[in-house]
Formats: sequence, structure tokens, C-alpha cells
Amino acid sequence: MKKLLPFLGVLSLAVFFIGCEEEEPTEPTKLAPPTNLTIAVAGADSLSLTLTWDASADTVDGYLVYFEDDVIDTVTATKSLTYTDTPTSLGDYKVTAYKGNKESDPTSKVSSQLVEVINQGPVYIVPSPLGPSGYGWASDGTGSTYSLGTVDNRQNTDKVDFVFDSDTTLTNPHTFDADFEHVTGIAYNDTWTYDNLTEAPSSGFMAFKDVVDGGTYILWIHGKYYVKIKITVGTESGWPKTTFKYGFQKIAGFRRLK
Repeated sequence: MKKLLPFLGVLSLAVFFIGCEEEEPTEPTKLAPPTNLTIAVAGADSLSLTLTWDASADTVDGYLVYFEDDVIDTVTATKSLTYTDTPTSLGDYKVTAYKGNKESDPTSKVSSQLVEVINQGPVYIVPSPLGPSGYGWASDGTGSTYSLGTVDNRQNTDKVDFVFDSDTTLTNPHTFDADFEHVTGIAYNDTWTYDNLTEAPSSGFMAFKDVVDGGTYILWIHGKYYVKIKITVGTESGWPKTTFKYGFQKIAGFRRLK
């Protein structure tokens, strides 16, 4: 029994020290990600973008900025949590935090991609018995055809962004009738195609432009957004109508369209 007591004492001390080692704080196995990633136009030419985000809840060395799943730059944790990029194409951005060789999950993505929809309309030419009608967009890039009503009873005056008037001209609705609230700038160049048009012009917008079948136009709507549209001219019951494909840039003021 006397020989057993010293052994039990040594065993107790071993258990005590092992317990102490297990209670020591450990590094987190995964870093908390940054949050609230946002994107906005930047630069005098309106062709750059600024990303902004909130810091990781953990102490980190910095942040990795991704474009289309490739790292394009590193922002150290001592700097402002922003990054400005001048992209040559459209795509998705995300940001992760890193410390040493550890990397967090990414933020939710933000995108410069266009909202693209084909076969919109038809929008009828005034004074078609099937119309007249106009078209307008919400800020998320969704669009709809709207009835204009009559001269004495205008409708949807707060929604319409363009109309086609009686001589098949693409027209700013406020010029068509002052009852309409939206003012739309229109630009056209016969060298443009929907696929080769990478940037909206910074100036040269007019209140109306003649319709060209297959022509590509740029609209400046709500004083914020650029939209490119490719028009197809057709008829219905002998009256002119148009359908079109559009690409809506949701980042207010950003001129890149491809």
C-alpha cells in the first residue's frame, strides 16, 4: 500500500497537467468572413468601380479581392476597407479575409453584369389601334410595356421611359407629352451593334432618334442608368410595332456595357 501511494500522486499530477493543456485557448479553425460587400461607380470617366465592405470579426492580416473567382489584389487590414477597380469586362466580385495561410469564406457576390432580356415588347407606334404603348424599367433592370392612354387621359406617366411616335421615332416620353415624368436621353451610331458596344457614350444624348431596323441604341434613364437596346421593326394587323433585346446596367452611372 505504501508503494502504491506515491504512484497515485504522480498519476494525479499527470492528469492535472494534461487537463491544463487541454484548456489552453486555441486559434479559430476558420476566420470570420467580411460582410456587407457593396459596389458603386467611381472615377471621373464612370468606368471604374469601388468595392466597400465591413471588417471580419477576427483579427486578420488583410483581404483578398476576387473577380470572376480569380484574386486580383490584396488589401491590408490597416487600410480602408475599400478597393477600386477599372475592369475591361463585366463580372462578379467577392472578398475574403486572410491571416497567414488561413482564408475565410467569401462575402456574398456583387456583380457588374447586365440584366439582359430578349423579345421585349411589342411597343406599338402611335396611333396604332393596338396601341399606343411605351416601355419602362425598374431600378433592378426589369422592364414592362405600359399603355399610354389618350391625350385627355394619360396613363402610367410615372413609369414610361420611351415611346415610338407616329413617324417611327424612338422618343423621350417627356418630349412626347409633358405629362410623362421620366426624361430619357437617346444615343445612336450606325457602327454600333449590340455585341460590340462595350461602353455607353458620356455625352451626345438626344430627345429622339429615328428607328433603324436592327439598330442598337443607348438610353440614359432616370438620370442614373445606361441601357442598350437592339430594335426589331415589325407589323401587326398592318400597323408598325417593335420588339427589342436589352441590356440594363444596374450600377448607377456605370458606363461599361460589356
